[in-house]
Amino acid sequence: MHLSFSLVRKKNLLFTLLLLLPFALVAQRAQFGAGFAIAYPLGEMNENYDAQWGYGLNLYLMGKLHEDVPLYLGADFTYALYDKFSESLPPTFPGEELEQVINSNIILGHAVLRVSPMEEISPVRLYVDGLIGGKYFYTRWKLNSTIGGDTQVLDASTDEANFAASYGLGVGLQIAFTDHFALDLRTLYLFGTETDYVQAVRRDPASGALTYEMARTETTMLLPQLGFTLLF
Repeated sequence: MHLSFSLVRKKNLLFTLLLLLPFALVAQRAQFGAGFAIAYPLGEMNENYDAQWGYGLNLYLMGKLHEDVPLYLGADFTYALYDKFSESLPPTFPGEELEQVINSNIILGHAVLRVSPMEEISPVRLYVDGLIGGKYFYTRWKLNSTIGGDTQVLDASTDEANFAASYGLGVGLQIAFTDHFALDLRTLYLFGTETDYVQAVRRDPASGALTYEMARTETTMLLPQLGFTLLF
């Protein structure tokens, strides 16, 4: 029941965000942003992680609601890798390198409303974002075989996938170099509801098997970002 409800929430969020993208594409004015992001957990979540922060990529697309009103509406996505475990395994035949890799990841998807009051009067433009959406935590296991420099994935699975509702505020600064290109400095503060996630990968000393050490906390995060924005 919990898994089914979580899946419904993820599908509803994805459907809502996808509905916002066509609006941004047909709006009279639009912004597309991309950049490097750091995902820094706060509160109990920070205390539980072996890895104190993750890193990844942020993308957003939004359209202006009205030519005379400095409001933009759109969708915002971030992917972050926050922990990685890898180890070599005995090869199945000579010349093979066998490795198992476990990545712990977060995908964040939000509807975003931006207030940008300075865009018409200055090349340095302060803005504020309001966001509501969700955080999707999942762990990906892969078994890689490398022969002569060529790597193939022999097996893979997604484990411990869970969802948390997310909402918060962002503040940013765009420095416009042209009418269509700006440097973008941005920080998001995103509250998150409780969910289960992998806080570390451990090896059981008795059996030698790898196990996931789980935690359940609120999922509040700080996301500093550095990127660029294309202005249309």
